[in-house]
Amino acid sequence: MTTNAERHGRAVYPGSRMQPGVVADGYGDFDTCRPYRHYGRLRKQEWQQDCAPLLEALTRYDAARLQLEKEGGDLQDLVRLNGILQQKFTLQSWEGKVSVSLVDFKSIKSTLEYIGAGLHLDVRRLITGMPSYYLCRKRYDHIAPYGVIVEDVYRSEGYPMPEERFVKLMDCGKEKYHLRLAVFREKLRERLVPEEGIPMEYRLDAALFTTGRQVFQAAWHEDQRPALQAAVHFELDLFQQAIELFYLALSGELCDLRRHIDDHLLDFFATVYPQPAIHAFLQQLRALDGEAINNIPKKALVQYSRLTRAFGIFLRVEVAWGNRKTAMPLYKLLFGNFSRLEKVGPMLKNDPELAPAISQLERQAARAIQAMVCP
Repeated sequence: MTTNAERHGRAVYPGSRMQPGVVADGYGDFDTCRPYRHYGRLRKQEWQQDCAPLLEALTRYDAARLQLEKEGGDLQDLVRLNGILQQKFTLQSWEGKVSVSLVDFKSIKSTLEYIGAGLHLDVRRLITGMPSYYLCRKRYDHIAPYGVIVEDVYRSEGYPMPEERFVKLMDCGKEKYHLRLAVFREKLRERLVPEEGIPMEYRLDAALFTTGRQVFQAAWHEDQRPALQAAVHFELDLFQQAIELFYLALSGELCDLRRHIDDHLLDFFATVYPQPAIHAFLQQLRALDGEAINNIPKKALVQYSRLTRAFGIFLRVEVAWGNRKTAMPLYKLLFGNFSRLEKVGPMLKNDPELAPAISQLERQAARAIQAMVCP
């Protein structure tokens, strides 16, 4: 088996620090947070080959865990499960062959650093006390608030992910939010036309990273979670579009974004992640001069303030709740049932007070979007 150093024709020495080199085709991009994390030329079949023993161990463990959780078992089943966690397997890295087990979490993470390709393994304890695993590939820009997850490699059934857009991963010794753009990978693959000489996996990585860096770093934020959870479960489509639009307009580097707007980026927000408000905003931004761009945040702040006031009014609407149909303000239901809103939304669907409140908020969102994207 060839090592990564042999594949790339050069060695990377501990203590060296790579310089960032992000380019459109995905070549030459390095993570500046750590040495030797190489993204550019490591082919998918190569890192998959290196990770195959880890994936086999994870699959074997989760099969045993799920059987125990769903069908029950005895002490012997727990002993067998523990044996799977303790069982050694071999990973190939820059250092050579390394013998690890699923309980050697630090050793696995260190080995994945040497394998490269942005591989990251995260482990979380389930309510049963059992570990669950998430293996992904991420790219990190040291000047951006969030890393970008560009591919889901493995995810244990039941691995806790309360917010599909954001995932907390341990990074440089701290837990940090990462934008999970891996959910768009296969849909984006359908939209990209193959180019000779540039592997599709490189192009997917580069496209997701660029979209995350230029748009989603500003348009998505963890403090949006209450508003966007309400938007999802109460079907506030225009309100969600408006929230993302105003965060982009207020937090984004608009001059730099204008430089990156091309047909591929516009197509992303038309087909891969349909977002008409951002799509229209990008089209408009593409033609603006510097002075007009400087005026955007001021206009956005006015409309955003109006929208947040309208959302506040929406949250104070009282709906009938429970068997006794007690009048309850919506904000209490939202924050009191935050992790199970998928059950609250359908229960309130026919409430006579909710429908007009939704219509009013959606009308305000439509007016706010129109004020931003129409001349």
